[in-house]
Amino acid sequence: MVFAGVQYPDDMATSRSLHGLVQPLVAELANHPPCGDWLFELIAGAEATKDRLLHLLYAEPPTLLFTASYGVEFEAVDPRQLPHQGAILCADWPGP
Repeated sequence: MVFAGVQYPDDMATSRSLHGLVQPLVAELANHPPCGDWLFELIAGAEATKDRLLHLLYAEPPTLLFTASYGVEFEAVDPRQLPHQGAILCADWPGP
């Protein structure tokens, strides 16, 4: 299982989701006896880049990928809405 928590500089929401959700969840699961056979990987903060996640998904896909990040959003009339709505905004996203 891989957990990816994006954190942007000076962004309270991603900081809280990484430190208050993703990291504690990984720690709890890793120490839980029924999860003893599972391997857990944490990709956190600046490490949660697009290249890192793409490599993970194409080279060594995990059984489960849990992400905490912002997602792409487009207006309904935007031609990018259907193919790209909800895409993960990774740590290396340059901004709007």
